[in-house]
Amino acid sequence: SLIPFHPGRFTPPVMQKREPNRSSNRMTEPGNTPTGSAIADWTGNEAHPYWKRVTHLIEHNYLDVFTPEWLFGGRRHGWSLRYKKTDHSVR
Repeated sequence: SLIPFHPGRFTPPVMQKREPNRSSNRMTEPGNTPTGSAIADWTGNEAHPYWKRVTHLIEHNYLDVFTPEWLFGGRRHGWSLRYKKTDHSVR
């Protein structure tokens, strides 16, 4: 389930330092775009609901503005998700 969003009333919880999980390799395997379960495993139980909420807000509030795009930065940097501005001039 998603975390309720209240504009102007967001106070992030204090994150406790934790040991790296078994997927602490930052999703560095080339050719395999990260799946929802891989992201959940990597972010962990505490942070994953926030990841889901942020991506949900971007994808639903900016539907015709941004397009999600996974980029692979090599084994050193791994995968990253960017939201690229949609080019409306190409039709």
